[in-house]
Amino acid sequence: MDYEFFLAIRHGDTVGYLITKINGGKEAKSVAIVDIIADDNDEVIFNSILHNATESFKAGNIHLIQFYTLLSGNFLNKAFRRNGFVSLSILLKLMQMVLGKKEPEILLMAKALDDSLDPSKVSNPACWYFTDMLMEGIR
Repeated sequence: MDYEFFLAIRHGDTVGYLITKINGGKEAKSVAIVDIIADDNDEVIFNSILHNATESFKAGNIHLIQFYTLLSGNFLNKAFRRNGFVSLSILLKLMQMVLGKKEPEILLMAKALDDSLDPSKVSNPACWYFTDMLMEGIR
């Protein structure tokens, strides 16, 4: 697999990054965002990283950028929506209903081992996002 890294640098310090997995090798038509981080969830840094990556992919004739996340109204999902990303979950569920297919619900379970973590936040999907590592082995 090929990966591409984008860095946000401010005054010589790395303040954010984006990692993407290129799907399809040299003939790639899509990429999946594996991880994205911006210091202090800074909106300007986040938007800048996404904008630069998007422009790079457009120039490289990439047609689709994907990012897997849990359904929630957290910062990450809001930031992706502000940058033109749309959720296809509703469309997928509608197609399943129309076709009469029932896909199994995906279950993500977690246990906080650190007593300093607030258990209500650990169990709240709005406080989570998952990276491509959790997609390992899913076909």
